[in-house]
Amino acid sequence: MPILKRKGMVVFLVVLLLFTMIIFVKGLVFDKKNLVYANEENDGRAVEETDLPIEENEIMIDNLVDEDSYDFYLEQHADKKRPERVIRIEGEEYSSVSDEGFSVKDNLEGLEGKSVITPEVGSITWKVDVPEDGLYNLRIHYYPLEGKSSAIEREMLINQSIPFDGADILLFDRVWGNENDEIVRDDRGNDITPRQIEKPIWQTASFVNRDGYYEDPYLFYFQKGEQEITLNAIREPMAIDYIELYQENTIPSYEEIKNEYNELGLEKTSGQFIKIQAEDAIYKSSPTVYPLQDRSSPTMEPYHVSKLRNNAIGGMNWKMPGQWIEWTFDVEEEGLYQIAFKRKQDQLRGTFATRSVTIDGEYPFSELKKIPFKYDLDWDMDVLGDAEEPYLFHLTEGTHTIRVEVALGEIAPLLRTIESSVLK
Repeated sequence: MPILKRKGMVVFLVVLLLFTMIIFVKGLVFDKKNLVYANEENDGRAVEETDLPIEENEIMIDNLVDEDSYDFYLEQHADKKRPERVIRIEGEEYSSVSDEGFSVKDNLEGLEGKSVITPEVGSITWKVDVPEDGLYNLRIHYYPLEGKSSAIEREMLINQSIPFDGADILLFDRVWGNENDEIVRDDRGNDITPRQIEKPIWQTASFVNRDGYYEDPYLFYFQKGEQEITLNAIREPMAIDYIELYQENTIPSYEEIKNEYNELGLEKTSGQFIKIQAEDAIYKSSPTVYPLQDRSSPTMEPYHVSKLRNNAIGGMNWKMPGQWIEWTFDVEEEGLYQIAFKRKQDQLRGTFATRSVTIDGEYPFSELKKIPFKYDLDWDMDVLGDAEEPYLFHLTEGTHTIRVEVALGEIAPLLRTIESSVLK
């Protein structure tokens, strides 16, 4: 393929995008232009909003306000400032717990210092002195302790009150990977799908919407003075190093990053080509995301005319918002690179699947929050970019990580509207 001849490109082979979403909403019909509803009085006929009297429309909208929603919470605190400060709460400095099983450990799993063990039941509360009232993001540095292999779930309260719907269930991922780094084959010479095992590591996660309805982490309002933060265990144990109140950085656009490249005098690399086989992912957020064996095209790597080979990853098991896959790669020469994915998206006819892309845990620019992958029955090589040009990525010499995560993209605001307007 001509695209493979590009210089200064990182190519990820092979990401299989078979993204499926089915929404069943009783009594609701929706398309891109009109929100319509059906009921017994109109025999299930879909009636456009514009067919209704204006006054009735207004009453419907007024009655659909959900005062427990995150949107309403943000609206109520829209005039609050966002202090540029980081407030750290050490895990072991808790003020109270409600059950047995909580304990403080030294140097747990390679961590330097103390952390607190929190079991799968009970609650833990910290007191925090907030020097300036305002809206803050929250993040946690945690370690997933051995449990039942499910995602960790916690309910979060501020001063013994759940601030909004969504804070009642916060998810924190476990980390999974292949049991064996080497390929194992059966007695017929076919690759065996590697068993997925838990590979726990210390990780930092922001408090985000579990359904992917919001691109950015939650904002929480704290008054000035001593406040309380409580985490109620819903499922699975975890160790906590610290919790921080902080401000999420504003992510620049690609146009702004391009200007920064010019100011720094950064140039495209020459003669550099890095290929990463997607089935060699180092970490995943779910044990159901594992290497696949695709024989649909001889362009697959590796490929055998009669034997099964692990040569892709993703598919139908990689479709839930928040699920991610991570790879590592080495860069020999600092400079500007393009990134391409060899992928197939054959599930959403006429539309696209959406993924977000981070490098070394950060979005290089805002456009990477929602990358569309269009429908196609064939394997394609997609170079990340817009309609005008490929994106360029500044990579320094050394080892880097890239993470690709399922995102809702443009459909997220729509789903929020449906849920708040119909399901409440």
